[in-house]
Amino acid sequence: MDENDLPSSGDTGSTLISGYHFLHERVVMAQVKDCPISGRNFGLPLRGCHRLDDAWVTSSINAVLRIVCLRFGGGMVSFGRRRFIRLAAVGTGAVIASSLLPFELLAKTGLQYEGQAAPPIPSRDAYGYLINARGRWDCPEPPGVAIPAIINAGVLFLKAGNASSNDTGGIPRSSFVQYFKQLMNANIALGVIIDPFYPATGGVGSPRPLSDISIQAQNLKKSGYYSWIFVDHALKRSDIQGVVDTLQNAGWNLVMTNESAWGNKIQVSNPPGGVWVHTKGFDILSTSNYLTRLNSENPITSKDIAYINYIKGNFPSSYPVLKLEVPPEIDRFKTLSVSQQRSLLTYWSQNQSTYGYNMIYPLFTGMNPGSTTGSYDSIAMGTYDMQRSLLSQYG
Repeated sequence: MDENDLPSSGDTGSTLISGYHFLHERVVMAQVKDCPISGRNFGLPLRGCHRLDDAWVTSSINAVLRIVCLRFGGGMVSFGRRRFIRLAAVGTGAVIASSLLPFELLAKTGLQYEGQAAPPIPSRDAYGYLINARGRWDCPEPPGVAIPAIINAGVLFLKAGNASSNDTGGIPRSSFVQYFKQLMNANIALGVIIDPFYPATGGVGSPRPLSDISIQAQNLKKSGYYSWIFVDHALKRSDIQGVVDTLQNAGWNLVMTNESAWGNKIQVSNPPGGVWVHTKGFDILSTSNYLTRLNSENPITSKDIAYINYIKGNFPSSYPVLKLEVPPEIDRFKTLSVSQQRSLLTYWSQNQSTYGYNMIYPLFTGMNPGSTTGSYDSIAMGTYDMQRSLLSQYG
């Protein structure tokens, strides 16, 4: 079969396969929404060799390419230089489908061949916090431990850098570049945090001008290390839509916003439009009486559910994500026993499809070198192996 036998980019019918440029790599992402069997949404990277949980791929040579959902134990997708895709489903006793796909046909940044935008589903997302605004190592584990651990956990999206409000921040120092490249070569899409406020003791300072944010966004984009950008304190800016628009004008198609202020007195604006991912902290750990609440409330609270429904109702093309807010919720989470931590992580992971959200796994977090505030080390805390298993099983 010749690659020319496959449909052109203008004649692909109802295919759900799309391509994205993740850093220096071109990664094909198959987007599955509302799986009829499991009800899950997930993104499937068709590059290298990855474990699957919920999907199998079949194609028609002369008509359309489709993603069809089927619940099974697991499988492997892999392809080489000529992009031969082979799916072997564990537990089904058969190879369901295989075909030769022209990579050039699919690797079109941000294009989904149903004619609609198809941003990648933020599954297997994790905290890494590798470097701070000065480019220094910020992860509680050294690079020789943290990098293999992140790769082996099967992470697809990693919050790796913190640029804060520093126009030149978030760029790894030369001694750390090799570690970023290892993650990039493992097809992990790295993200960076920016702060739309100037720093202030005990809270946020004055709002930064959009012109400054634009310069910072352009510097980070030109660095080539990051695929997506995370806006901290989003709902504390009255002009947050202007901030998002500024980032997109600087070339950032994948914008994630921190909206943990949602529903609180400190909220001054509504969530902005045109955002890839809207995030909020897990409500159960958002208050000082969290220990009492853990004994009487569901780990996914009514406020969490209201937020998920609000995002889905108002921004159907975006994804709601829940996380542990850094530093306050991470610090509270650390006070719990390992058993309690594992129980919460398991519940949050297993119930992503139930409530319709994705989560960020707390592999590693850090705020400042040598500081324990906001720092979490899943290896030292004894939750890494379990998080790795949850990432694989539930995304």
